[in-house]
Amino acid sequence: SPIGELNWNGKTIIINNQQIGQISQRLYDTITGIQLGKIEDPFQWTVKVKEVGTVL
Repeated sequence: SPIGELNWNGKTIIINNQQIGQISQRLYDTITGIQLGKIEDPFQWTVKVKEVGTVL
């Protein structure tokens, strides 16, 4: 998840008004799209696994 603020030595720095940035959103959409099979996996990160049976 994106970082909205940093706190250090009693100081707080707000990042991008605590909103998701364009790059963070694009990265999230791409990775989850690959994981869910909604977009092509150009890097062959995923492997299809056959369902073997039911777990009791």
